Amino acid sequence: MEFPVVNTEIDRRRQQDGETRTSDLNASLLRAFEVLQQQARQLEEAHQRLERRLAEAHLELAQRNAELAAILASMEEAVFLLNADNAIKEQNRAGEELQKLFPTFWEHEHIRNILAQKGNIKDQELTLSLPDGREKIFIVNLSRVTGEEGSRLLVCRDVTDYRALRLRVEREDRLRSLGQVAANVAHEIRNPLQAIEGFLILLRRDLEGETGPIGQIERILEATRRLNSVVSNLLGFARDLRITPQRLAVQGLMQDVLAQIQMRANAMQVHVELECGPPHSACAIDGILMRQVLLNLVHNAIEACSGHANARITLSWEETDTEVILRVRDNGPGMNKITQQRIFEPFFTSKSGGIGLGLALCRRIVDAHAGQLTVDSREGEGACFSICLKKEDAP
Repeated sequence: MEFPVVNTEIDRRRQQDGETRTSDLNASLLRAFEVLQQQARQLEEAHQRLERRLAEAHLELAQRNAELAAILASMEEAVFLLNADNAIKEQNRAGEELQKLFPTFWEHEHIRNILAQKGNIKDQELTLSLPDGREKIFIVNLSRVTGEEGSRLLVCRDVTDYRALRLRVEREDRLRSLGQVAANVAHEIRNPLQAIEGFLILLRRDLEGETGPIGQIERILEATRRLNSVVSNLLGFARDLRITPQRLAVQGLMQDVLAQIQMRANAMQVHVELECGPPHSACAIDGILMRQVLLNLVHNAIEACSGHANARITLSWEETDTEVILRVRDNGPGMNKITQQRIFEPFFTSKSGGIGLGLALCRRIVDAHAGQLTVDSREGEGACFSICLKKEDAP
């Protein structure tokens, strides 16, 4: 029979077809695998490029963060990043130093009022008092931070030195104009005064032995000399100050002042004592002019204390990191706020017979040393004059 042959042929063809399909499938799988390998290589390369770009971005971000941190650290302004509850998220070094200097900074009424505002705050002035009585002036700005929900930036800039410099320049301009007028007036007065004094001396010689007229001439002479002294003070105030600074030990300066005024203080029944500060304190100052300032302050204190029970004056000094502060303190009658505000103005005086140039000249001398002369007083509690000078480091 022929049937088995036919079946065999059919099986053979089926086998051939199966082998062909298997071969085609294998070829397709191989091509797919090659494509997959190629895409895997491309994906790996893309992943590596992405990693490199990400690493570069991280490095750039780290560098920018480091630059920003360096900028913030070097800023003189105190910078605070606050959250919605006004808690500090970030701050720079100046911010940390500000809080050390003023531990109750955040409790200050003005700061609390600023933080209570919803909008931005620009150029608000803030005055804070140091433990030694000096004041620091700040300009405060508060602004919202973009992209930080509820976050705000508080910036405090210390303008104390700038304000002091501006006031000093304004004061010097006024004093220069006033000094020119005073010098012109003094020159016009001095010549007739000298002539009057000369004629009075001749008249006293001619009337020698006559008690009545001689006494009157002596009183006129005394008034003439006193007026001449006023004129001399006016001329001295009008002259430009030229200081010759040199390193001077503070202790020696204060001891010298004490020795010079001791006799007058004893005569006025005023006890003067020296409270020694750091023994090696020194300043670069004009010794003659600064001694003049201290003597003037002590003489004023003696006059203020004279006639009071247990009259006492204390000379002292102390140091900060950058300054030496000389003080003249008395337990006299003190002064009111108005007097304190005007006491360094030329021609302002609370003493009968004074012309009000002594303290004005003292301030000019201290200003010429880039220092500060201030007063702290309350009525009935005495007065304390402080001279702040730049400290001279040990040689």
